[in-house]
Amino acid sequence: MLTQPQGECGLVSGRFTIAAYCYALLRQIEFACAWLASVRDSDFKILLGCKLGHDAGFLGQFQQRLREMLTESSVVAPSRAYTDNFDRAIRLGDEHEVAGFFLALTEDLIQDVNQYFCKYDRLADEPSMLLLGAWRVKLTEHAEVLGKWGPKPFPIASIATPDGGPGVAYSGTEPLPDLVAFPARSAVLKSADTSIFRDYDKPIGELVCDREFVRRFCHSIYLDIEIQAMEVCGRNIIGYRQMPVDFKLDMARQIWDEGRHAMMLKR
Repeated sequence: MLTQPQGECGLVSGRFTIAAYCYALLRQIEFACAWLASVRDSDFKILLGCKLGHDAGFLGQFQQRLREMLTESSVVAPSRAYTDNFDRAIRLGDEHEVAGFFLALTEDLIQDVNQYFCKYDRLADEPSMLLLGAWRVKLTEHAEVLGKWGPKPFPIASIATPDGGPGVAYSGTEPLPDLVAFPARSAVLKSADTSIFRDYDKPIGELVCDREFVRRFCHSIYLDIEIQAMEVCGRNIIGYRQMPVDFKLDMARQIWDEGRHAMMLKR
């Protein structure tokens, strides 16, 4: 677990740990938003979108838990070594590299949460325990999904790595992956200046029974609305980093909505 100065009680240590989890989630949300537009595979964009929604949901709950524990609202980094993980990841590009980075962070968080359950009193800190138990389930699901993308290994410093100094608050000026001018698309997709509905001149009542028209319609909504909406909302989080965290959580939840819509259309 994260090391603490001598003499601090378990509840104070628990506060510090949950604050560190907030930092880890916030930084992951920002990196996922930056990569939403640069990765090519639409399925991987959806994976990032769903992860964003889950991460934002737990970040909001962790912040509420910190308020209940009478903790300052600033998001504190666990250690300098842990922040370096993100600095080293800003040049990652393809889906396999990104999956490897997030998988390494996720597996480390699972291990640290397991240690939290071993270290702190379950009765005294039951609200945190219940929240962390639900988070551990979701982290395990994320690890399983990321593992299917052929992730490239990314060695990281654990969130439990001692630092020897005070944590630093999130500033909103930390380095991020480069933003692309135009969102990337899979090589299997073909760009066209004409509408995919150009050949249809039937009344709408007949078109809704035309399977080919419905297929094209769903494809258009899937790629030109849902995927693009995810990318736009992700850009908003990056473009307005100084906005309150609640704004970022709202945008992340919107990305999650669009990702689920895309999954429904594809299905």
